[in-house]
Amino acid sequence: MKRRMLYFAAALALVLALTLPMALPVTAKPSAITITKATVPANAEYYVGDTIQYVMTVTNPANNTAINTVDRIWDTLPDGSVFEFLYDGSPWGNADNGKKLIQQPGETATFTYDYTIKASDVKWLPGPGFDGVVNSFETDGRDSVGDTLRAYVERNSRVLQRTVGGEGFAGNKAAILARWIALAGLLVGGVAMLRRRSAAEMS
Repeated sequence: MKRRMLYFAAALALVLALTLPMALPVTAKPSAITITKATVPANAEYYVGDTIQYVMTVTNPANNTAINTVDRIWDTLPDGSVFEFLYDGSPWGNADNGKKLIQQPGETATFTYDYTIKASDVKWLPGPGFDGVVNSFETDGRDSVGDTLRAYVERNSRVLQRTVGGEGFAGNKAAILARWIALAGLLVGGVAMLRRRSAAEMS
């Protein structure tokens, strides 16, 4: 009886050893890459027509033991277009020269891009709760042990309405124009009344 129990326990342990790893979720190892995106100056506010200077970095963390090879680094601009960054004078993903960013642990590469804001770029951003533009920065590649190096970061920038006399011109130009028309109407009406009065007194 005891021998049967031992056989049963051994069989059960073998089944669990084979099936349990399949049942448990597999957690992917996070990419050992760090990217940042900032504006110069930081937290600046802009108007349509202003230029935003973006500064981005790609870093292989100093505590990483693998060498990173980044195949692609790109920026999705506020108007939805994509800018493929240059490195060592060559475009990313160019099959003719095959340039890549190879980083040893602790190395950082910096990229910049200047973007002029258009009125069509501005939209309501529910997260921060203001009108602005969004720019995203991304990387893709692999490290020396075969792990994927994918990273993504966004930067929201606030865009203000230009003001006229303390009021938002874009939102109040119709009201301002209506005031000027009303004032012109009063002036014309007053001049016409004075002329009629003068004509009546002369007759």
